[in-house]
Amino acid sequence: MIRYGWLLLGLFLIIQACQNESINVGEIDPELQPGVERVKDVEMLYSDSGSVRVRIKAPLLYFFQPKDQQDPDGQTREFPVGLTVDFFNPNKQVTSWLTAKYAIQKEKTGLIYLRDSVVVWNIKNERILSEEMIWDEKNKQIRSDTFVRVITEKEEIFGRNVIANQEFTRWEIKDVEGIVEIETMVGEDPTIPSSNPTDPE
Repeated sequence: MIRYGWLLLGLFLIIQACQNESINVGEIDPELQPGVERVKDVEMLYSDSGSVRVRIKAPLLYFFQPKDQQDPDGQTREFPVGLTVDFFNPNKQVTSWLTAKYAIQKEKTGLIYLRDSVVVWNIKNERILSEEMIWDEKNKQIRSDTFVRVITEKEEIFGRNVIANQEFTRWEIKDVEGIVEIETMVGEDPTIPSSNPTDPE
């Protein structure tokens, strides 16, 4: 059973759960309406057994409190101008990244719906590109039933119904529509960091 305890002190907000999560808030704006809070320059850290496993950064975040205890979504978090995500292994090394221009997170289901120019890539420069994906936090999976492109060192695969672990070390396209061989190695993508990100604090 998940238990949440809230502490808001100045510009720092911490949420405690069975899987620890902390949120660094750069600036808190006045509430737009009852039950809604807007925050800027957010960094969210998810830890497991004392080790940070996920880091989410976003320039803007809306918190929507549930209307009542029967609300099926619970608390909702909206990232109206996008987010970036780093996934870490137990040694605090980044194994994969994710970016999207829009996202919305449902607390009770543990699902984050990603839209608009969604890209997932790993340290081998393999990439999944789609306009819509779902990140399942509870099962640590990323999936999409819409059209996707998967780019590897040797080929580019087109299809639908892709599923991958969030570290993007395993993936599968269930409905392949086409494969194009790549004669040379995939070049650097401008959206991919040119150097390793710093370890989380």
